[in-house]
Amino acid sequence: MIEVFSLRQGIARERLASGAAIGQRIGVGPTRHLRNPRSLEAFQAGEVLVASMTDPDWEPIMKRAAAIVTDRGGRFSIGSNDLTQLVLGVDRDSELVAPEFNERNPAVLSAIGAIIDGARRAGRKVGICGQAPSDYPDMVRFLVGRGITSISLNPDAVVRGLEAVAAAEADLGVQPGVPLVKGGRG
Repeated sequence: MIEVFSLRQGIARERLASGAAIGQRIGVGPTRHLRNPRSLEAFQAGEVLVASMTDPDWEPIMKRAAAIVTDRGGRFSIGSNDLTQLVLGVDRDSELVAPEFNERNPAVLSAIGAIIDGARRAGRKVGICGQAPSDYPDMVRFLVGRGITSISLNPDAVVRGLEAVAAAEADLGVQPGVPLVKGGRG
């Protein structure tokens, strides 16, 4: 269930903003309206970021924000490590259950696919970060096939990852940069 919140101020309770919460909590702090992500030095940790929309260029600022308010939305971002822990109920840092941590588990892949499909239906870009795309070419193929629009890779895996993306696009008959059809590429 998505809850809708309103931000109000003053005695008359004038509505400043309203919308759906994406996360699981409400952040508070002084607000800072930024027009572009190049204003990183002006943004202080703990402030609420107010922007028209966000994309991967905003990530350094978003990591420091207590909350993010956008009026046009932005992109969806999948944290595959956190999602895997949530779906499988395991802590990858726990000696007891870490062996069960597997980003390629069918339940995790189903959740990732559902998120990608939902983002596409909403007309939003969707990216993924986490270890799996850096380690597993078959994960890259799955993501390309589902219609992911960006993949974050570890620095030591960029060349291998780009090769995996190119191979997946060639195998699936996908032209780089061509808009996707609803429901992924295959």
